[in-house]
Amino acid sequence: MIVTVAGVYGSSVESTSHMPSAPPTPPTAARWASADLPEQPKSSPAAEAERMTMYRCIISSIVESETIYLECLDVVLQYMKALKATLTTSQPVISPDDFSTVFYRISETISAPQHSAFLQGLRERSSQLDGSGPLEIWNLPYGGFNSRNTNTNTLPQASKLDVYASFLQNYPRAIETVRRCSSQSPQFADITRSIKLRSLQGQPQSLEDLLHRPVARVQKNALVLHDLLKYTSENHPDHETLKEALKLTQNFLTHLSMIHTEAMFPAQDRPQRHLVRNSFIVELVEGHRKLRHLFLFNDVIVCAKYKVSGAPTGRSEKFTFEVKWYISLHDIAVLNDSGPETLKESNPPNLVSLKSQASTIRDQLRRLDSMGEKGAGRMNQARNEKHRKKLAELEAQLVLASPNLPFRISKRAGPVHTFLLTSEYERDQWGEAIQVLQVSGMSASDRKLSRTFLLKFHLLQRGTLLIESLHPHFPRAIKAHTSSRSLFTSCFANTPGVGGSSLTLHELQGWITAYRSFLKTNMGSFLLKSGRDDSLLLGDLHIVVSSLHGLTRPAKMFVCFEVDSYGHFFRKVKTKQADGVEPHWNQDFIIELEGSQTLRILCYEEDPKLGVQLRGKAHLELSRSWLSDTLNERRVSLQDLVLVLSLKFLPPEATLRRVPTGKSSGLFGTNIANVCKREKRSVPFIVTRCVREVERRGMQEVGIYRVSGLASDITKLKKSFESNPYEAEQLVKEVDIHSVTGLLKLFLRELPEALFTDELYPRFFEAYSAADPEYRKTTILKLFSSLPQLNQSIIAYLLEHLVKVHQMEHQNKMSLHNLATVFGPTLIRPGAKAGNPSPAEQLAAGTVDVMAQAGILHFFLTRRAHGEPIQGVNQ
Repeated sequence: MIVTVAGVYGSSVESTSHMPSAPPTPPTAARWASADLPEQPKSSPAAEAERMTMYRCIISSIVESETIYLECLDVVLQYMKALKATLTTSQPVISPDDFSTVFYRISETISAPQHSAFLQGLRERSSQLDGSGPLEIWNLPYGGFNSRNTNTNTLPQASKLDVYASFLQNYPRAIETVRRCSSQSPQFADITRSIKLRSLQGQPQSLEDLLHRPVARVQKNALVLHDLLKYTSENHPDHETLKEALKLTQNFLTHLSMIHTEAMFPAQDRPQRHLVRNSFIVELVEGHRKLRHLFLFNDVIVCAKYKVSGAPTGRSEKFTFEVKWYISLHDIAVLNDSGPETLKESNPPNLVSLKSQASTIRDQLRRLDSMGEKGAGRMNQARNEKHRKKLAELEAQLVLASPNLPFRISKRAGPVHTFLLTSEYERDQWGEAIQVLQVSGMSASDRKLSRTFLLKFHLLQRGTLLIESLHPHFPRAIKAHTSSRSLFTSCFANTPGVGGSSLTLHELQGWITAYRSFLKTNMGSFLLKSGRDDSLLLGDLHIVVSSLHGLTRPAKMFVCFEVDSYGHFFRKVKTKQADGVEPHWNQDFIIELEGSQTLRILCYEEDPKLGVQLRGKAHLELSRSWLSDTLNERRVSLQDLVLVLSLKFLPPEATLRRVPTGKSSGLFGTNIANVCKREKRSVPFIVTRCVREVERRGMQEVGIYRVSGLASDITKLKKSFESNPYEAEQLVKEVDIHSVTGLLKLFLRELPEALFTDELYPRFFEAYSAADPEYRKTTILKLFSSLPQLNQSIIAYLLEHLVKVHQMEHQNKMSLHNLATVFGPTLIRPGAKAGNPSPAEQLAAGTVDVMAQAGILHFFLTRRAHGEPIQGVNQ
């Protein structure tokens, strides 16, 4: 059964599903007849502690589950009312007959006030939970389960069970009607395909998903009652009513199974197939990268070839799938991997070159668009179309070339299939989804034998630390179970999946084809982007991470941020660890957006016993409609936690990121004025690009600007900046950050004349050597104002950057004095001297000069750090 209890098994597969599912088959009469009431835990202090832990866990999960369920019910009723209002207009969205079929008796079945009253009462009682007082948790509100007759131990209004049964019997017709209407009416499809719910963090739900909620609810409630009864002591006020509610629920399901099974569930001998997770993915086949789509059902994993039948900028419906291979659920083995170095590719892609070419064409398109606005002719339009086609080809190659993180699965004693991902989070999600399905597919006896493992496994999935109060040997036991697949293989060797041995390629191809029109994937912005979508973001996203709220006890927390690019998510930054009940970071980051639409936020806890646990996640849809060039604070909900952060967005035109066109025609050793004139910039591109990269990923690096980079990388960067700035723009992101700082220092050192100029250097040296502090300050400031305006702009830009580096001194260990020592001789140095001084004279003069050079730069850095002017008034 794919629907699992909303208590102990709180992170069930149901919660990972993004797709409409067929209704689960009700348990047969034989199954319920043979089911025993749950065995009570033995009475002892340790057992009582375990009982209360699980009791609270189940109650907490029910509250969480009911909150989500209540919002689903409200949304269904809202959509029903909205569609009903169109029936009296001249252009109804669907016909009255179809409306009646889709929403048949739904108002009676999911009466929202009953659920609201139940949830409110449960919250009030559970807030003072001590395990002794009555909760009336058995009073789960579906059908007639909404009130209790105090004179008899029965649940009245049983006639409402008939209403609920009628809804279940109509469910297949309702789903069939929704699919037919979606194919016939684009308006209906758009309205009902992606419905956002607050409680699910914006995770899209379709109308089919929402209609399935009441179907899944009856079995889920039976499991909730069963598990809750196990952890409710026999002398508890709710114990007898829980037993009665469980029996009544079982009787209802048995009656429903006998009367309505044939109409509702044609495949009586097995549960219905249910799509749990799906995503486009890159598969490595015989050393070559292939674009695939991976479908994980509750009984089988299917890999299909992805075919685009339209232009990349066309409508997202223009794609098809061809099944390549499949593995039954109980035969799947997820393999551990040591890393990308194990990949064996026939012709590894050159990611830097591809990104460089795409950047070049994107800039050309931007210039052509600008010319088009000024009335350029048809020739430019044709050239524009040619560039767009080439860009689409490059971006399609980037979709294949970007991922390098292997995820391997195999069939027992069969071939290994290697997929490439870009995010550890994505890899963990696929592995966990498969494991949760496999655990859910165990037989009843296997479940009972591995109860300890299951409780631990699902508690880990929920990110809770309730397990701390359980048996002290659990942490070691779970590691042994998790690291070995023997538990799974022994349980599944004789357990047929949904499809069992009857799975065929033809049948699975039919399932994939049927799901295609309802598919909602993370296909990314380049392959499934339509002309109606928002423009993709290019530029810098500034994030200031402030604090986290909602913890109930001190914990070590950290936050990771990922953004999408070329259809994949990449981890960009990670905060330091922060301790406490309300951790504070106050860290700021710059994330480069390359055709991005979504920011993913992942919050982790570092626990000494359980390791790193995901505590919450969320995603923000990035759009210029709410992002601005000033920091805006946002409070992001991460399940039961709230993260406070601020964001701002700077597009390329608002930064100094613009890449020079064409070759540099000499860069290193060239006069700074000539470089800026050729690039039409006030600060050379090589300077702004290196500074930006340091501020993006080097501010916390110990010894930044003091530690030397690799000579080979610096040489490679130097050649790229001189020959192909677009390639340099990409390469600078790939090399070690100390190589980037080495390149910047090399460029400044090889300038034929220092930025403080040969002419003014003696006067700067003389002013710095003066004994009168006031005279020294005034003279140095006046001399700075005498420098060429271009030199002043570049020096001010570098000073601003170095002050930012100094502000992170507690992490990078670079004080103003250290920075002045590194950059003083580079920015302030004498010109070539006439004559042939002796080595001793050179050494003595050099030592004095270096001290003065560092001192002069330290003077300017200190004033800049204090917000004081660095220019004087010339008279």
